[in-house]
Amino acid sequence: MAIVVLIFFLVIGSALGYHIYQRRKNSILEDRLTMDLDETTAKQVLFLPTQCQEEVEGLIEKFTSMESNLDLNELKSLVDNNANADRLSNAIKGLKQHIVLPEVQELRELSVEAYVVEIEGTMRDYVKVIVNASQQGHDAVSKTEELLKQIDSIFSLVDGLRHIADQTGLLALNAAIEAAKSGNVGRTYSYMAKEVQRLSAQSENFGGDIKTEMQKAK
Repeated sequence: MAIVVLIFFLVIGSALGYHIYQRRKNSILEDRLTMDLDETTAKQVLFLPTQCQEEVEGLIEKFTSMESNLDLNELKSLVDNNANADRLSNAIKGLKQHIVLPEVQELRELSVEAYVVEIEGTMRDYVKVIVNASQQGHDAVSKTEELLKQIDSIFSLVDGLRHIADQTGLLALNAAIEAAKSGNVGRTYSYMAKEVQRLSAQSENFGGDIKTEMQKAK
């Protein structure tokens, strides 16, 4: 949801910049206005999508400070949201320190149209970031699925171990029965059969413990 909101504001910022450009183009050409954008702020425009809306509001402040007849309330109505209108005013106050009027020195000219192009480039960069994050998530899911397959393979091995333990226990039981039939002669075999049966039970319990722990990991 947050990503959708960010992209929405980027689109609104682009539309707002282009709207201002169309309405004030003649005035800009006649007055030969120039705008200075601090290098650090320019980098922020290119690499931090969250500042796109603030930069657009800085552009509004630029025209307002040069006594344009553009009504700020009219620009606020383009957003059509009270919360965004408040954010508009706050952004203007916070961006004043980055704006220098070209009254002292001549600086490079940055047109509104070029600014809109920068915003569009930022949007493309942001989409690339989203795509990369999505790819990383897909890779993580693939690795998780592979791990689950390995766990299932271990389950199969544990089941095989328990099956062998069951068969060993059955053979030990049969050996104990045969030893009992042999009387005194079969006592030694009876003892061995009991030990084999005990080992079989331990193996089965061990396999069960492994399966329980692997089930928790899964």
